[in-house]
Amino acid sequence: MQDFTEYQLGETDVLVPLEDREQHLLATQHMLQQCHRTVHIISRDLDPAIYAQPEFCDALTRIVLDNRRIQVRILVHEVQAIARGGHRLLEVANKLTGFIEMRKPGPDHKDYNGAMFVGDAIGFITRRTADRYLGKMNFNDQRESNLLINEFDEIWEKSIVDANLRKFVM
Repeated sequence: MQDFTEYQLGETDVLVPLEDREQHLLATQHMLQQCHRTVHIISRDLDPAIYAQPEFCDALTRIVLDNRRIQVRILVHEVQAIARGGHRLLEVANKLTGFIEMRKPGPDHKDYNGAMFVGDAIGFITRRTADRYLGKMNFNDQRESNLLINEFDEIWEKSIVDANLRKFVM
Protein backbone atom coordinates (compact mmCIF):
# COMPACT_ATOMS: atom_id res chain seq x y z
CA MET A 1 0.00 0.00 0.00
CA GLN A 2 1.31 3.41 -1.03
CA ASP A 3 2.02 5.94 1.73
CA PHE A 4 1.37 9.55 0.72
CA THR A 5 1.94 11.12 4.15
CA GLU A 6 5.24 12.66 3.03
CA TYR A 7 3.58 14.44 0.07
CA GLN A 8 2.96 18.13 0.73
CA LEU A 9 0.55 20.23 -1.30
CA GLY A 10 2.51 22.95 -3.06
CA GLU A 11 5.86 21.30 -2.32
CA THR A 12 6.09 17.70 -3.57
CA ASP A 13 6.56 17.91 -7.34
CA VAL A 14 6.50 14.25 -8.33
CA LEU A 15 4.18 12.78 -10.95
CA VAL A 16 2.91 9.52 -9.47
CA PRO A 17 0.92 6.91 -11.38
CA LEU A 18 -2.10 5.61 -9.50
CA GLU A 19 -3.24 2.09 -10.26
CA ASP A 20 -6.01 1.12 -7.88
CA ARG A 21 -8.89 2.37 -5.75
CA GLU A 22 -6.90 2.31 -2.52
CA GLN A 23 -4.20 4.59 -3.96
CA HIS A 24 -6.83 7.04 -5.22
CA LEU A 25 -8.59 7.04 -1.87
CA LEU A 26 -5.43 7.68 0.16
CA ALA A 27 -4.09 10.32 -2.23
CA THR A 28 -7.42 12.18 -2.36
CA GLN A 29 -7.87 12.17 1.40
CA HIS A 30 -4.31 13.34 1.99
CA MET A 31 -4.55 16.13 -0.59
CA LEU A 32 -7.94 17.27 0.70
CA GLN A 33 -6.61 17.57 4.25
CA GLN A 34 -4.07 20.12 3.00
CA CYS A 35 -6.44 22.33 0.96
CA HIS A 36 -7.12 25.88 2.13
CA ARG A 37 -8.55 27.78 -0.85
CA THR A 38 -10.27 25.64 -3.48
CA VAL A 39 -11.43 22.11 -4.23
CA HIS A 40 -12.63 21.14 -7.71
CA ILE A 41 -14.12 17.68 -8.32
CA ILE A 42 -15.53 16.02 -11.41
CA SER A 43 -16.94 12.54 -10.92
CA ARG A 44 -19.57 10.60 -12.83
CA ASP A 45 -21.21 9.18 -9.71
CA LEU A 46 -19.35 10.87 -6.83
CA ASP A 47 -17.32 7.69 -6.65
CA PRO A 48 -18.58 6.25 -3.33
CA ALA A 49 -15.34 4.33 -2.81
CA ILE A 50 -13.61 7.72 -2.46
CA TYR A 51 -16.08 10.54 -1.83
CA ALA A 52 -18.56 8.75 0.45
CA GLN A 53 -15.91 7.54 2.86
CA PRO A 54 -16.18 8.94 6.40
CA GLU A 55 -12.54 10.07 6.34
CA PHE A 56 -13.12 12.14 3.19
CA CYS A 57 -16.41 13.64 4.39
CA ASP A 58 -15.01 14.43 7.85
CA ALA A 59 -11.94 16.09 6.33
CA LEU A 60 -14.11 18.15 3.96
CA THR A 61 -16.31 19.26 6.85
CA ARG A 62 -13.25 20.24 8.89
CA ILE A 63 -11.60 22.29 6.16
CA VAL A 64 -14.84 24.15 5.38
CA LEU A 65 -15.52 24.91 9.05
CA ASP A 66 -11.89 25.91 9.65
CA ASN A 67 -11.73 28.15 6.59
CA ARG A 68 -15.03 29.77 5.66
CA ARG A 69 -13.45 31.24 2.48
CA ILE A 70 -12.73 27.90 0.86
CA GLN A 71 -14.59 27.26 -2.38
CA VAL A 72 -15.72 23.70 -3.11
CA ARG A 73 -17.26 23.04 -6.53
CA ILE A 74 -18.38 19.59 -7.65
CA LEU A 75 -19.63 18.37 -11.01
CA VAL A 76 -21.47 15.06 -11.02
CA HIS A 77 -23.20 13.29 -13.92
CA GLU A 78 -25.29 10.56 -12.27
CA VAL A 79 -27.32 12.85 -10.02
CA GLN A 80 -30.45 10.70 -9.67
CA ALA A 81 -28.49 7.60 -8.72
CA ILE A 82 -26.53 9.30 -5.97
CA ALA A 83 -29.57 11.21 -4.68
CA ARG A 84 -31.52 7.94 -4.36
CA GLY A 85 -28.59 6.18 -2.75
CA GLY A 86 -28.16 8.67 0.08
CA HIS A 87 -24.54 9.52 -0.68
CA ARG A 88 -22.70 10.74 2.42
CA LEU A 89 -21.12 13.68 0.56
CA LEU A 90 -24.60 14.98 -0.29
CA GLU A 91 -25.40 14.99 3.41
CA VAL A 92 -22.27 17.05 4.09
CA ALA A 93 -23.16 19.45 1.28
CA ASN A 94 -26.65 19.84 2.74
CA LYS A 95 -25.21 20.84 6.12
CA LEU A 96 -22.68 23.22 4.55
CA THR A 97 -24.82 24.97 1.94
CA GLY A 98 -23.15 28.11 0.75
CA PHE A 99 -19.71 26.52 0.91
CA ILE A 100 -20.17 23.51 -1.37
CA GLU A 101 -21.71 23.96 -4.82
CA MET A 102 -22.81 20.95 -6.84
CA ARG A 103 -23.99 20.89 -10.43
CA LYS A 104 -24.59 18.52 -13.29
CA PRO A 105 -22.67 19.01 -16.55
CA GLY A 106 -24.85 20.36 -19.33
CA PRO A 107 -25.67 18.58 -22.60
CA ASP A 108 -22.42 19.73 -24.23
CA HIS A 109 -20.44 17.66 -21.72
CA LYS A 110 -22.75 14.71 -21.06
CA ASP A 111 -20.19 12.31 -22.55
CA TYR A 112 -17.27 13.55 -20.44
CA ASN A 113 -15.94 10.42 -18.77
CA GLY A 114 -12.88 11.63 -16.88
CA ALA A 115 -12.50 12.16 -13.16
CA MET A 116 -10.51 14.86 -11.41
CA PHE A 117 -9.72 16.33 -8.04
CA VAL A 118 -7.77 19.59 -7.97
CA GLY A 119 -6.70 21.08 -4.65
CA ASP A 120 -5.75 24.75 -4.18
CA ALA A 121 -5.02 25.06 -7.92
CA ILE A 122 -1.68 23.36 -7.40
CA GLY A 123 -2.25 19.64 -6.78
CA PHE A 124 -4.26 17.21 -8.87
CA ILE A 125 -5.48 13.65 -9.09
CA THR A 126 -6.93 12.53 -12.42
CA ARG A 127 -8.29 9.49 -14.18
CA ARG A 128 -8.80 9.35 -17.91
CA THR A 129 -11.90 7.20 -17.48
CA ALA A 130 -14.13 7.42 -14.43
CA ASP A 131 -14.80 3.69 -14.24
CA ARG A 132 -11.13 2.64 -13.99
CA TYR A 133 -8.68 3.47 -11.23
CA LEU A 134 -5.78 4.18 -13.54
CA GLY A 135 -4.62 7.74 -13.18
CA LYS A 136 -1.94 10.09 -11.94
CA MET A 137 -1.33 12.69 -9.28
CA ASN A 138 1.05 15.49 -8.41
CA PHE A 139 0.94 17.59 -5.26
CA ASN A 140 2.80 20.50 -6.85
CA ASP A 141 2.13 21.13 -10.53
CA GLN A 142 0.51 24.50 -10.99
CA ARG A 143 0.63 24.37 -14.80
CA GLU A 144 -1.27 21.06 -15.08
CA SER A 145 -3.63 22.04 -12.26
CA ASN A 146 -4.50 25.28 -14.06
CA LEU A 147 -5.20 23.37 -17.27
CA LEU A 148 -7.53 21.06 -15.35
CA ILE A 149 -9.28 24.01 -13.68
CA ASN A 150 -9.75 25.65 -17.08
CA GLU A 151 -11.36 22.42 -18.29
CA PHE A 152 -13.49 22.31 -15.13
CA ASP A 153 -14.56 25.96 -15.55
CA GLU A 154 -15.59 25.35 -19.15
CA ILE A 155 -17.87 22.51 -18.03
CA TRP A 156 -19.08 24.48 -14.98
CA GLU A 157 -20.13 27.46 -17.12
CA LYS A 158 -22.48 25.21 -19.12
CA SER A 159 -23.62 23.12 -16.17
CA ILE A 160 -27.08 23.02 -14.63
CA VAL A 161 -28.45 22.76 -11.12
CA ASP A 162 -30.30 19.48 -11.17
CA ALA A 163 -33.60 19.32 -9.24
CA ASN A 164 -32.30 16.24 -7.45
CA LEU A 165 -29.43 18.31 -6.03
CA ARG A 166 -31.60 21.28 -4.99
CA LYS A 167 -32.85 19.51 -1.92
CA PHE A 168 -29.23 19.06 -0.92
CA VAL A 169 -27.46 22.23 -2.04
CA MET A 170 -28.80 25.55 -3.17
